[in-house]
Amino acid sequence: YGDTWIFDESTRTWSQVKCSRRVFCPPARASQAMAYDPVHGVHVMFGGYAGTSWDFFWWADTYTFNVATRTWKQMTGGTAPPAREGAAATYVPGVGVVLFGGFGGTFGSTVFNDMYVWSGTAWLPVTSTVVSDPPRAVPAVWGHSMAWDPTRGALIVAKGLLNTGWYPSQDTWYVTFA
Repeated sequence: YGDTWIFDESTRTWSQVKCSRRVFCPPARASQAMAYDPVHGVHVMFGGYAGTSWDFFWWADTYTFNVATRTWKQMTGGTAPPAREGAAATYVPGVGVVLFGGFGGTFGSTVFNDMYVWSGTAWLPVTSTVVSDPPRAVPAVWGHSMAWDPTRGALIVAKGLLNTGWYPSQDTWYVTFA
């Protein structure tokens, strides 16, 4: 579907943003990543896929949604991460909206383990150093979950799928930012 809905907690009701020629909405998609950015006061949405089981493609586009004005805006600055679905995004205090992982590439052959931070106008790649016991790389995952843990001061990356064959990850990673 290509629709947008807003939940009002005070009235416990849903209302639909009516898309039209005058009210822009992004193209329909599934498995996109989205997180709220309290610094810029918008929700940030990246990627996803569209199409049928026989003919589909991945998006590499970014949109912001302002709940107060009920408007979407396509963001075109900088270089977007590669097109993907199944990535996860969450807000990290002092860092911004963080995007990690996903699945896409040529014929869906790539599972990503890259990370980006939303600057408010563009995605910036994050370089990382992995510290683990035993030492090993952070796996490429998609369909995983992420959340900020203020007690640990770390981003939690949990579970997901390791490859295009739907092999589940049993890992939980804690990511800190310097």
